[in-house]
Amino acid sequence: MKIKNFSDGVKVEAFYVVKRSEVKKASNGNPYLEIQLSDGIDVVKGRRFDYSDKAIEPNSVVKVLGKYDQKFNSVQIYSLNMAEKGEYPADLFLPKCPKDVGSMWEDLLNILEQYVDDNELKGLLMLVFEKHGDDFKEAPGALAHHHAYLGGLLEHTIAVADSASKLAITYKSDLSLTVAGAILHDLGKIWEYKWDGLQFEMSDQGALLGHISLGISVISIYAKSTIKDEEKRNKLLHIIGSHHGLVEWGAIKEPMIPEAVIVAAADNLDANMFKIYAAQEDAQPGEVTKWDRTMKRHIWVKEKTKDDYAG
Repeated sequence: MKIKNFSDGVKVEAFYVVKRSEVKKASNGNPYLEIQLSDGIDVVKGRRFDYSDKAIEPNSVVKVLGKYDQKFNSVQIYSLNMAEKGEYPADLFLPKCPKDVGSMWEDLLNILEQYVDDNELKGLLMLVFEKHGDDFKEAPGALAHHHAYLGGLLEHTIAVADSASKLAITYKSDLSLTVAGAILHDLGKIWEYKWDGLQFEMSDQGALLGHISLGISVISIYAKSTIKDEEKRNKLLHIIGSHHGLVEWGAIKEPMIPEAVIVAAADNLDANMFKIYAAQEDAQPGEVTKWDRTMKRHIWVKEKTKDDYAG
């Protein structure tokens, strides 16, 4: 139940994220828990009397049973239990992609079937999808700036793979290798990010290694059993390692083969177009936006919207 829908006396039974909590003493000397609960948008105060445990860590997810008191804008909590990932929908508190994830997954599989003719590369991709497909569908594309919502990684990957396929045809590069690299270029974000609380967070692995290194580590293991040609394996891993384009942007190596140049360009294009459209939505027509630190420029907003460009 969303907090905005609370009415006086209504039964509250749902999952919420803890913003803060503190164990206090009532006038009779008994301890009670004062807690702030969030549904990802709104916040409400709650109290659990006769509470003998410790305060609950912020960003924890709890299952609450209680009753809302409109006079005090507070929930009288009868039952309060810690929740584990899997007990509640992953998108309950977090922003999610406006597109249907199932349809996007079909789009990605169609790109694979249409453009990846190499059986070894196709086998690698299917193995990755079998092992990590659920996380691939769910992971955010970033913590901020572009595709920072559940399903964002999948949406971004489709756009990069689609653009890369067209560029590969235009420039006559290896189409299968280009598209396979585009599909796998950000796979490491599955381990780089955490998305099981109120906000997206960097994992310890992500902070120490980054998604490029994590992706290469995982893909190199799977590639050894699916791709016999060592040069093909190395080219694929090079695409992943170089897809940020420049070393100062985080690339392990700068692109050295046509397929890597294409994937890096497609990746940068999609991220920048996302940021431009997002800036347009936050500004009035005819305005120039605030300075965008990541793009190092202002963005001019014309009368047109994103939908106008789609046709």
